[in-house]
Amino acid sequence: MPARTSKEVTDRQQSCAFVLTALWRQGTRVAGQLLQLVQPHLQEGDEAPGFFPVVVALARKLEASLDQLVGADEALYEANAEYTRLRDLQAERFSKLARLVARLRLTLLNQFVEPRLVDLGLENETARSPHPLLRQANRIVKIFAGEDLETHLGESIFNEPPNLRSQAAELEPLAEDLRFTLQQVDEARRAVDEAKVARDKLKDGHDETFVRSARAFEDFCRLAGEKELADKVRPSERRPGRREQDPSDADAGTQDGAGTQDGAATQDGAATQDGESSSPSQQAVAVISPNADPTTASTNT
Repeated sequence: MPARTSKEVTDRQQSCAFVLTALWRQGTRVAGQLLQLVQPHLQEGDEAPGFFPVVVALARKLEASLDQLVGADEALYEANAEYTRLRDLQAERFSKLARLVARLRLTLLNQFVEPRLVDLGLENETARSPHPLLRQANRIVKIFAGEDLETHLGESIFNEPPNLRSQAAELEPLAEDLRFTLQQVDEARRAVDEAKVARDKLKDGHDETFVRSARAFEDFCRLAGEKELADKVRPSERRPGRREQDPSDADAGTQDGAGTQDGAATQDGAATQDGESSSPSQQAVAVISPNADPTTASTNT
């Protein structure tokens, strides 16, 4: 099954996987350590602060952000796939119509003495792009359906000339099919543009959510004395939506992000196994083994 998310989104999923796993699996311990840290400073009647609900809120907000981003990226993939399908259909229908026009010209040249091709709408060569070809086909259909067709044909080489009117009439349904497909392609292109704008907007929002959530948990970890975990969840200052210690940092060199997507270019997406469905955030968390400790686990898939 082809991947349905772009590499730049997949990279963000991998970074999210580590932070989400740390929040859910180590958040309780970090919150408990923070509570122990502040308890000696509470006075009688003071309510103990709840650190764990904050950790849970950070995790849920990050999960929701990731779900929205992956959904938008998959929608862009679908829009690109439909656009590609329609472009292929357009090329197929253009080819059929162009071949029929060329065949009609060849028939005239083989069957008549000096036919007036220009007057018949058949210039020296067939149009090479869809819209000019449609105009040419419409003109041919109109001329060949007219009463003065014979005046443009010239002398027939054979006693029984071919039925050119029926051949020209075959152009009409093919031209209509091509015209309809061109409209569909235009609509699909607009859908791709809209899907990309929506995806990019959500990507920017997710990057902000990620850096705020990861940085907040990093500060919690440092206050709790969990320096190693804090270093591992620290957000990158160079690459949006990524961890500073993400394993792919060394391979990324000077890249600021992981490629661009005009839709479904490079896809390393999160497909589910055994036919089971899961949310993108659940897929992200699943990158790390269920028994792994974020202080030692790797996010390599």
